[in-house]
Amino acid sequence: MDTKRALITFSLSLICGVMMAQSPRLKGNGQIFWEEHFNWGNPADPKGWTAPAGWKIEDNSADDNGFVWTWTKDSLQGPMSKRDGGYILNSATRENGFLALDLDNYNAYKSYTDMLYVNSSITLPLMNFSGHPSVIMSFDQLFKYFNTPRMVMEVSNDNGAHWAEFDLKMGTARGINTQNLANTGIAHFSANISDVAANQSQVTIKITWSGSILYFWMLDDLTFAEGWDNDLKMNHWQVQMIENGGNVSEGFFYMLPKTQIRPVGLFEGSVINYGDEEQTHIRLTAEILKNGVTQFSTTSNTLNSRYYGDPADTLFISQTYTPVDFGHYQLTLSMQSDQADQNPGNNLKSWYFHVTDSAFARTPDVSEADESPWRDYYQYTHEGDLMGVEFNPIADCEASSISAYISKANIGADFKFVLLEITSGSAETVEMKELLTSEMMTVDSTVLQKGWVTLPLEADGTGEKMMAGKRYVAAVQFWTYLSEEQLINRGNTFWLGSTKTFPASFDKQWTYQVNDGVWKKGSSFNKMIRLNINNHENRIDGLPSMDLLTSLDQNFPNPWSSETHIGYQLERSSEVFLEIRDVTGKIIRVRNEGTKPAGRHMISVPKDGLESGIYFYTLKAGGEKATRRMVVGG
Repeated sequence: MDTKRALITFSLSLICGVMMAQSPRLKGNGQIFWEEHFNWGNPADPKGWTAPAGWKIEDNSADDNGFVWTWTKDSLQGPMSKRDGGYILNSATRENGFLALDLDNYNAYKSYTDMLYVNSSITLPLMNFSGHPSVIMSFDQLFKYFNTPRMVMEVSNDNGAHWAEFDLKMGTARGINTQNLANTGIAHFSANISDVAANQSQVTIKITWSGSILYFWMLDDLTFAEGWDNDLKMNHWQVQMIENGGNVSEGFFYMLPKTQIRPVGLFEGSVINYGDEEQTHIRLTAEILKNGVTQFSTTSNTLNSRYYGDPADTLFISQTYTPVDFGHYQLTLSMQSDQADQNPGNNLKSWYFHVTDSAFARTPDVSEADESPWRDYYQYTHEGDLMGVEFNPIADCEASSISAYISKANIGADFKFVLLEITSGSAETVEMKELLTSEMMTVDSTVLQKGWVTLPLEADGTGEKMMAGKRYVAAVQFWTYLSEEQLINRGNTFWLGSTKTFPASFDKQWTYQVNDGVWKKGSSFNKMIRLNINNHENRIDGLPSMDLLTSLDQNFPNPWSSETHIGYQLERSSEVFLEIRDVTGKIIRVRNEGTKPAGRHMISVPKDGLESGIYFYTLKAGGEKATRRMVVGG
């Protein structure tokens, strides 16, 4: 074992109150050695299920309120869950059942008073990790919480005398789904618990939720695996478009008119060594392709060395790239070292952006989650409130229309689109002047089925003229006309589509509440609002869209021995093929998945004669393809 790694492990062993036993080190290959998929259904049990021996579910509340984890195969039934269209954990083995704490259902209510706080734990059977020099714990989850709860995993190797604690909220704010996922999404949590668990024969692991009155938490497909030898992990990444001649961030654009082209830069990424071996000469690489041809490629300064346990470090790239013409561009950020990474999926991020003739857009076409900034202000009416996105032209232009993705609203609500100019104010508090509006529209089923709505602005010869250097906001203004009972149930909100995984432009998001009469800046969501200008010189540029296949997930489980599952997302309908090759490049298997609609999909792959070893799977859709690596076990 490397000297530095040994010292880190020794120090953390003392913190945890016990010395770790030494044993021969195994090769780190990511092998899963323990798994639980919660196939706990038991018709003979009065409650319909039975936890295996060693599992313990506890109610830690002072009043013993009975709000505890339970097993289920059903969608969650709390009033908030029903209002949002229902929740079920879309895990690979959800048909077997999963664990859930349906706090919303426990606290079913008619008003927002006298609700009880949860405090419940799940304790796993006592784990023996002897002979495993590294331990990676992973599971799938989906949750939404209220208040400021404690949602943690605790690990002890000395019968609870000392605990190491891991936060499980994954950076998620209150009142939204995990990492802003859709109701059917899953978040894959993974933690390296080697410092407290590796080579230990008696390890206690407990998952606890306390201090919240709402909403839910679901867990499934829990595994323990050995770490990889070489595994860099990029924890954070960012890229921005910047003002010409400076380093002032303009956020990011999915679509940008050619007349408004600006440099792409301020690249950054933070990295940790998630594997067992030392990594040397670590660097961040940024690459931009146009229609598949490299236009820009550069690398940051290097970190000489990183071991597992070292703190995260952030790398920056100062160079910029300015697009030169219409086209479809792909930007990729990746962390690299001198060692070949065995799990590259967690140290690479890629996006597309487009230079068009007339569209200003900060988000892609497909919504990742519904967004309404009034989720915590349900006790107020919101007649005439606004949600907007800021756009700052660098050349004079004329506004023609606004587009917005309306994901949820009550039938009969009214809305219109508004163009405003920021006229004065500080960084956080501003004054805005209305320039133009669209006609008023009423929400019906057709509006909600379409999602995207585009309305022309009623030009007056002046208001549509946008000047370089000024700040403008394209906004949706709405009126819901709901009763007091509907307000209590928080049906008062008007929901737009939003994204979070696309590069952030959070400081370009604005909201206005009639209740307090103040424009508020910032959001953890990118609202799907577009501003369209009068320029149609390249209405059809003849280039195929490069972002049909918006994501290809790492297969799960991986490594696998009987069946694995591969998730992917399409931006629009396409015929889909899956191709599997061995390490020599030989095609082993090809599957035609047929034509799939836009959205998320899952492919289940049985072993069916695949020998143990390393393979590469490629998903092809509409001329695009993406490839990932997987390991088939014995």
